[in-house]
This record gives sequence, structure tokens and C-alpha cells, in this order.
Amino acid sequence: MNRIPQDEKIPIVTSLPMQPASTFRTLREYVGKIAAVFYQIRSWWSSRVFNKEEEPCLQGRVKDLTAALARETNLAENFTSPGARSAAENAEKIRAVLGAIKMLSTRGVDAGNTTIEAVLRNLAEKNSNFSYRIGLIQGTLDLKDAPEMGNPETATLVAVPVVLKGFGKDHIVAFLVDKTNSTIEYYDSKGLTLSDRGNVPLYTVAQEKRLWEILRELAKEYNCSALLENTNKHQWDFYNCGVFVSDFYTRRVGGESFSSLINKSRTQQEIDGSVRKRLIENLLSREGEEMRTPRKPPS
Repeated sequence: MNRIPQDEKIPIVTSLPMQPASTFRTLREYVGKIAAVFYQIRSWWSSRVFNKEEEPCLQGRVKDLTAALARETNLAENFTSPGARSAAENAEKIRAVLGAIKMLSTRGVDAGNTTIEAVLRNLAEKNSNFSYRIGLIQGTLDLKDAPEMGNPETATLVAVPVVLKGFGKDHIVAFLVDKTNSTIEYYDSKGLTLSDRGNVPLYTVAQEKRLWEILRELAKEYNCSALLENTNKHQWDFYNCGVFVSDFYTRRVGGESFSSLINKSRTQQEIDGSVRKRLIENLLSREGEEMRTPRKPPS
């Protein structure tokens, strides 16, 4: 049985589903790079996610949000607190959503840190049982400097995305703490486990910190005793790790089990099309309705 490496050893659940040894997963990853080159070239050839009929509708909603951003920015600059502070927060949210839409609507461009933050914020605002900690995708080294955001008092699920250093390109993976079951879920869309990735450092220009250390800190803080991992390779390209992570959190918060999720991989066509569209729609469903109508200046 595998264990979390810390002073007081915590036994963890064997990876689900059972797969060959990590040597196979490592070799599989190298073979997968050939497919990744193909998908990258294809994305350059056809980068459009929305077709010609869908594009005008998207652009119209983006135009509405852009106008809302200008309005909220003006309120933030010309009125006093607390109304100005509220407007500034709204402007920041809209700016993040616009950035996310830009990245998600272009095949071959990954959903970066800003996109993941926008997706997690959206999930937390719609689900009181969900919260998130985004500091580890922003260069923070310690969990104590990455506070739980969203619904810390009521959340049973806590998302902790992490950016790892890579060879030429960084990679985003996902931790999800399930407080109800005292379990930590680790999702790497490339199917590599903590045994494979544990010594990989986080992406930061400061001192190095390893992935194992984050697992240890999460287990201690949330008193978790079990670990579930994905060993199925879902991602075969270079650029969709952020989309897979966003989809992972969305599906888990939506009620899909970890076991079901890792055994129902999205196809490349889905990730480059319907999944990206659905993430955009989820973002627009809140911001579009909330920000479409001009607000009166705060007093």
C-alpha cells in the first residue's frame, strides 16, 4: 500500500483503476508526444472552436461584457468606497472572464491560470459546497499563503490546482480535497501518478518545492487519510491541460464520481470543441446575466 511521505505515515487507497507500473506510464508519455505534435499542427491549421454560425452570438455577448467592463471601471474610478470597491471587484471578474473566453475560444491555446481562476470562482458562486485555493498556480509556495476562497465555511470539496515545471512547457494538475470522505484526489490528465510526479518542482522562480510536499500539507491540514489517483491517459496534446483541469473540477462539483470521471475520458474533438464551449457558456451564464443591465452609480 502506498503512503503519503510525512512524519506520521498516512495510508492511501491504491490508484484507481489498476494499471501497469510507472515505467510503462513514463514510456507511454514519451510515445504520446508524437500524437501531441500532430494535434498542435492541426490546431494551427484550424484554430476556430465556434463555427461561423455560432461566432456572431459569442461576439455579441463578448461585446456586452466589454461594455460592462468599461461601465464598472468608470464607477470604480469616479465614486467613493464601498461602491467603488464593489465596482472594481466586478471589473476584475469581467476582465478575467473575457480573458478566459479569448483563450478557450481558440483551439491550440491552453486555459491558463486566469481561466482556471475564473472557472473556479464561477463554480463557487453557484455551489455552496465548493471552495478553491488558487495560490499554487500563481507562484505561491505555501498553502498558508493560499487562503481558501469561495465558501470555506460550507464547502465539502476544495480545489487546489498546481502548476508544475516542465521541459519547455509547464503542466497543470489538480488536487481535490473531499472533506466528507477525508480523501485527496489527484488528477493528472496525462495519467501520471504522484509516484511519477512527486519529485517534480512547482512552477516558481523562488526556492523549489515538490509536489509530494503539497500532498503532505493538504493531508495534514484537512486530516485526510486516503488518496485517489488517475492512471488513465486522457491528454494526448501539448496544450489542453488547463481545459482538462477545468473540466475535472466542473464535473466533480456537478456530482460525477472520481472513478466515473477517470474512466470516461473526453475525446480530443470534445476537448477542442464541446468542452471548451461548455466552459465558456458556464462563465457567460453568470456574468452575462449579472452584468448585462447598467447599474446606477453607487452612493
